Amino acid sequence: MSSYYCMILDMMKRQGIDTSSFSLGSSSFVDAVKEFEKKVDIEKPGVFPSNFSDFCNAYKQKLIQCGL
Repeated sequence: MSSYYCMILDMMKRQGIDTSSFSLGSSSFVDAVKEFEKKVDIEKPGVFPSNFSDFCNAYKQKLIQCGL
């Protein structure tokens, strides 16, 4: 799943979205990644697996548990 995460960050960068704070790891950036994936899915269905949202939720929970 991390390869899809990296793919989304790359797509965001190419669209001019600053992702530098995303690599630092905070739970709020996961929401931005998840929203971006939803927009991509509307434009290009099937690019990301259907459980990517679940991955984002689990990742966010782990970040919160770590205090980030």
